[in-house]
Amino acid sequence: MIRLIAIADLDFAESHDGWLSFISAVDAVGSGEVALQIRAHSLGEAEFEQAAAEARDVAKNTLLILNGSNWPTAERIATEFDYNGLHYPEHRISPGSNPGLARFAAVHSSEAAGRAEAAGIGSVIYSPVFDPSSGDGSGVGLGALARLCEATPLAVYALGGITGGRVGSCFAAGAAGVAVLGGLMRAVDPAQEVETLLAQ
Repeated sequence: MIRLIAIADLDFAESHDGWLSFISAVDAVGSGEVALQIRAHSLGEAEFEQAAAEARDVAKNTLLILNGSNWPTAERIATEFDYNGLHYPEHRISPGSNPGLARFAAVHSSEAAGRAEAAGIGSVIYSPVFDPSSGDGSGVGLGALARLCEATPLAVYALGGITGGRVGSCFAAGAAGVAVLGGLMRAVDPAQEVETLLAQ
């Protein structure tokens, strides 16, 4: 069971090499409780496909989820490079054609979670729960997280301002796990931070 989704965002990384190094560091933990979401919003389609291939080459031990926000070809790319899952932005929630891919979607409301359920998506990433360290916005709080977890049968992952000290409260609210971007990508030792998050 995935407890932690580490978001490897190329746009947030200091460099392309730094992005690949981050993926490698998380992958080195080798835990079945961790998944890597590969994200690269700013790339053109050909560059996006190349980045997906590079990430697949680096990550050997970790479940890989392709964030397909930009391209309708994301399902093909995920399938071609043997990804384990595909992530949809809220505005692109839709059924998929490859039953071998685990499906995730970003949601910000129970209505969106309902659309994800109807589309056959199994897990949702709900944000921002706390004030995010990687961008703008205000957290909706643990109460909102608990209400969403109660309202949907889908696995809910809490995103936004997640730290080691907050992981337990997310689980207590009903979350299946947490998703982390800034707190991991800014970490001096990402692998150690993954271990810290998993220990909560």
